[in-house]
Formats: sequence, C-alpha cells, structure tokens
Amino acid sequence: MSDQKFNIYGDAYIPTTGAHGANISQQRMDALDIECLKYIDDLNRRYPDDPVRVVDLGGGAGEQSKKMADHGAEVLLIDLADQKGLIDTIQPLHAKGKFGFVQSDVRCVPENLWPNPIDCIYSQRALNYLTYSDCLDLLTRLRGRSRQRTRLFLSMGGVNAEYGADYSARYAPIERRFGRLSPEMSAKHGIHVEICLYTKDELSALVRAAGFIPERTWLSAFGSPKLIATV
Repeated sequence: MSDQKFNIYGDAYIPTTGAHGANISQQRMDALDIECLKYIDDLNRRYPDDPVRVVDLGGGAGEQSKKMADHGAEVLLIDLADQKGLIDTIQPLHAKGKFGFVQSDVRCVPENLWPNPIDCIYSQRALNYLTYSDCLDLLTRLRGRSRQRTRLFLSMGGVNAEYGADYSARYAPIERRFGRLSPEMSAKHGIHVEICLYTKDELSALVRAAGFIPERTWLSAFGSPKLIATV
C-alpha cells in the first residue's frame, strides 16, 4: 500500500491492474456498499430458502464480494486481474456464502457462467471502462437474467469530478464519450486507458435504456454518480 493520499477522502493509492485506477474498496465502504449489504440481508429474511445470487463486476481483490458472502450471498466475482489465488485463500473464511471467480473482461463472460436468475448486480467505478454502447449491451443482457426482486447497485466515474475537467471526451455526447484523462490526472489516479465518464442524469438514462428503473441516485463528495435501480 502506498502512503500517497490522492483524493479528498485521504485514500492511499493502491493499484488494481496498473491501468484501471485505484482500489478503493480495500480502504473504506461507502453508502452504495452498505445499501447492497442491507438488501442482501433483506432478501435472506424474505426468502430464507432461496439463495441470493450476486455478480460483482470488476470487483478487483473482492473486498465487497467477501462482505456479500459473509452476509450469505452466492457471489460471482468478475475481474480482468487474476484473483483466483486470493479467492481460493479466502473462500474457507467466508463459509456463509459461496464464491465463484471468472478472470475476464465483463463483456466476454460465457453465457453459461452467469447466475440465472441474478438478484443483485454490483459494480463500483468499473463499467466506465466500457464504451456507452458496450455498457448498455451488458446491462441489457443482465436485465434479461433479472427477476422482480433484482436490484442494481452501480457507480461510475463522474465527468464533473476532479479528473473530468481536462478529460479529452468531456464535451462529446454520452453515446460517443470515450477518451483519456489529462496526463496529470492519469498519473494521479492511475487510469491509463480510455474511459467513459457520466453525469448523474446520464447514468439514470443508461440504466433506464437497459430496462431498469432508477430508485435512488446521488453524487459522492468526489463527484461520482451512484445509483440503485429496480426492475
């Protein structure tokens, strides 16, 4: 862990892949994390004989996945980086739930590996590494595996956050917005690939287009849009 504090929360910079930003989940939980765990608890109370099936999209080292398993969920963690050794190590420590891990681009996960149905879809600042159209396609496919009780817990990088000021695609329409951060912001935040940054309203419109219904949206203090949606 680096001693470098790189944002307003005082988080240390912990790299993920080395190109896709910092690992925040190993340092603190936010409201989206907490609401997701509360919902898993609620489903466990309402449907004690029906396992809660969760997908964690781009969940890195699996901090939130571990918490979700601790709350009794069956979790599928998907990430570009190889987390299998970590998952094999932590699985016995989280016996209440179950872990599965797929090392993959979320767009390329074989259809037979997705849970069906899915009860919770969770992703923190990972899907903004997809183009808008690819993200819409993924969410639409996951909507097809959802049921009435399914909830989507989603956050994206914000176009009006610190790193959006000199973002190369800042003024492009969301459907074509995919570009790089400025060299300074890229170095500071460890984001060295193209990215799609969103406003809160654009995030709501995205999930509506995929067939979800936004229930609650907000901006973090850093300017990241966050959303909880129903079906």
